[in-house]
Amino acid sequence: AEGLSEFDLAGWSFGAIVAFDMAQALAGNTLFKELILIDAFAPGAVPDQILTYGEQEILNEISPLLDEAQFMLEEGGSAVEQLCRLGMSKGVSREEIERIIDVFNHHMIAYRKLDQKYRDAVPDSKVSQATLIYTRETQNYGPEQELLGWGRLVEDVHQTISEGTHREMIASSEVIDQLR
Repeated sequence: AEGLSEFDLAGWSFGAIVAFDMAQALAGNTLFKELILIDAFAPGAVPDQILTYGEQEILNEISPLLDEAQFMLEEGGSAVEQLCRLGMSKGVSREEIERIIDVFNHHMIAYRKLDQKYRDAVPDSKVSQATLIYTRETQNYGPEQELLGWGRLVEDVHQTISEGTHREMIASSEVIDQLR
């Protein structure tokens, strides 16, 4: 298309799986240049403990965002109710907490669907190359898998291991330098 320039696709965490799926759809497009995968298992290689996230995992993911280091469920209340009380005590409305939980739940539904799409079948044409940046924390999270499973779906994977955690690494020098 006239006036369009070359572009890269990058995705962090679940976004890496979305970026990969988009790259598959763009196969053969001469404007698409590079796929950058940031701290994510390949679809079809996502550890089961991630795919089965429930209320407790929602709390574990969201409570740090509310500056609560040691959030524990109290007896007698659901995880959602506990999180709403915690959020409201930090000045976040119940509606906002419920919206965050709803987004998280929809995110997990999409995550499971894309994982299943590639679990049993390898696409006819692989993405030719990608850059994978991941943390040791992620590498140690799931079963031993070379390149977090991406080698099955991408012909040539260039990898960089970053220090820190999943949340911290998005601001790491390795990621920032790659995205420039």
